[in-house]
Amino acid sequence: MVKIHKFIYTFVTFLSIIVLATSYRLKYCMTGNECPAILCSPPTISKCVRNTCYCTSQKRKKKVKK
Repeated sequence: MVKIHKFIYTFVTFLSIIVLATSYRLKYCMTGNECPAILCSPPTISKCVRNTCYCTSQKRKKKVKK
């Protein structure tokens, strides 16, 4: 009985480590062009900040009155 519990505990631990390692989306970059657009959901865009791609909100351009 103890061996079964030990096996299940070990299996769940390794499975959770694998899931955490594969779900984290971190991409390194040198310029903004290297960040993939598919990295972020639609209201945000990907930008290169300190050599890492991050999802940031788009800045709205102010309309200039003539």
